[in-house]
Amino acid sequence: MRSFQLQLKFFCVCLFLYTGACKKDPFKEFLGKNEDEKEYPEGHVGPRTVNYRNLTVVEYPVTCTKENALSDIGEVTLTVRMRTKEEPTRFVFSKVPGNPLSLAGLGKFFHSRHIVHAYKDCNRLGPGQFNCNSSDVKTVDEGKPIYICDRNPKPNTMEHEVLAAFLGLYQLKVDFPADFDLNEVIFFPRIEDTIEIPGSAPLVTPSIDNAFWSRDSRGIQRITFLPTSKETERNYPIRLPRQPPLAAHEGGHRIFSKLGEPLLLAQNALRETLEGEAGEFDDTDQSWTTFNASAQQNATEVSRGAVTMSAVISSINEGIADIVAAIVAGLNLYLLSAGFEYGNMKLARDPYSKITDDGKIKALTASVIKHFFRAVDKSRNLGLTPNHKDVHTLGAIFAFTFLDLFREKMERENLSKEAAIPTAREKLKTFIARLNKAYANFPPRDAPEADRARSTDPKMLLSYLLREMISLYMPANGTLTNEQCNITFTHFPALIDEWRANVLRSCNF
Repeated sequence: MRSFQLQLKFFCVCLFLYTGACKKDPFKEFLGKNEDEKEYPEGHVGPRTVNYRNLTVVEYPVTCTKENALSDIGEVTLTVRMRTKEEPTRFVFSKVPGNPLSLAGLGKFFHSRHIVHAYKDCNRLGPGQFNCNSSDVKTVDEGKPIYICDRNPKPNTMEHEVLAAFLGLYQLKVDFPADFDLNEVIFFPRIEDTIEIPGSAPLVTPSIDNAFWSRDSRGIQRITFLPTSKETERNYPIRLPRQPPLAAHEGGHRIFSKLGEPLLLAQNALRETLEGEAGEFDDTDQSWTTFNASAQQNATEVSRGAVTMSAVISSINEGIADIVAAIVAGLNLYLLSAGFEYGNMKLARDPYSKITDDGKIKALTASVIKHFFRAVDKSRNLGLTPNHKDVHTLGAIFAFTFLDLFREKMERENLSKEAAIPTAREKLKTFIARLNKAYANFPPRDAPEADRARSTDPKMLLSYLLREMISLYMPANGTLTNEQCNITFTHFPALIDEWRANVLRSCNF
């Protein structure tokens, strides 16, 4: 086991399909326009639609005090998600103090920060949905430092759940020492929406069952691990914080924000100009669709518009975050699972699973592209079928293809296991640099007039950016190997015709 300056107004990237935490910046009283396009002073926002979910947060008992905390955590035993199940496993946190918990480059660690977003003067629109005329945000408790006393903490305690979530961050810092940093990490905050209805007791709905990376207007970078709900725990007895790739995925968004800053800024700017929405991001940076679901269980898809250029970049962002998670998991050379599961999703988010939960190969087919780019105006039951309008699902296809091409490179060049992690890291960094350059040259200056006219077409952008992945792995002689051709054909079949004259010119299809 391996030991483990331009600023956006607000950016937040979450792990899964539904979360309330990223619909607004939960850590800052916000200012600006809202649904009525009027401006409001800080701490007050105008009319807004709010959803209510009757969920109960799982509490994690605090068992450690400052006086008994460890000066060096060292070797610990944690129950975390391995390849097939949660099981007790030993890890070594080299020179990590527990009095309080800290790790160079990741700022401060807190638990139990309490934030209340009070929606006021609300009226019911329908089941679980309200229209509220104003709101304010208050930080009730800034949170508490984290102390670690036990090298064998019991599951379901604050010490255990924090260390299990921390594991992915620790290994990420080991594998990407120069590229990953944060200002703070928040474990299991109480982020609550209160819905105040005249004549009735306020409704309280918590933000749960997720994790997210965010950057606010002050440039503060953080990763937040939300608590589990009792309802999710009852239906799906697996906790997200106990899956180390979850933390690594969110850290991958931080790496992308640092190395792919031009793309991240474009993701923000395009969303504002092309979708006509300024200000904050929503949960998956795809305001054009929402998911009335939890854990993809009997999920219902409801769309409000078409895919934009911003969503294309967002899907690349998600794929890169999944690649980071796979690298941190040891490129499948160790016992840790490379992905994470939640609800019905067991294979969809595993970068080393060639198939998804419905048994189909992860591939960018014509039907997948059609689904991603179409504007949906009806609901449908998703079951185990991946929702290809979700940028995470598309990103999972990109991640698997990148890693399959890397596997081919390792075997062809006879790379050692010891060289795998640093080589994959540098390959990913080069890929991000190439994406930055490609986007700056989009559409290409020598493109035909017809292509230049289509330069606002997100389909063209997707093809143009993904082509860089194939170019990245192309041998020096400019000729792809037969296996490289087969990998591309298997996982990017819808793009073959567009690429025949360039990156695939040496392939025989």
